[in-house]
Amino acid sequence: MTLGDLQERLGDDLAVAITEHRGGRDAGNMARALLEREGSTKLLVALTEGARMAVYYEQLLWGVQLRGFDGDGVAARGTQVEKCRTRDALERWVLDHRAGLAWVHPRFRWPSR
Repeated sequence: MTLGDLQERLGDDLAVAITEHRGGRDAGNMARALLEREGSTKLLVALTEGARMAVYYEQLLWGVQLRGFDGDGVAARGTQVEKCRTRDALERWVLDHRAGLAWVHPRFRWPSR
């Protein structure tokens, strides 16, 4: 399996979660936009309940942010909801909020501890 295959499967998994909560209209575009927003300092963590908001970890700010998204893309600005200075703190945040999340990125589904 290639990196491209893994990225495609991740996008498909995300699109399925969006479809389950918001319907299929633009789910593929939304998934693509969410994954494209990731970068060297920003990680997609999860989707909130109902897949209404994306949860990103902003490494430069050490913060968990919520950002709105739709078929046109991801909101340019987010609302910081938590400070997490370490990977352990971020994983703890995910575990503590898991019941209210519609989807969790595979990198955060299995904590390192």
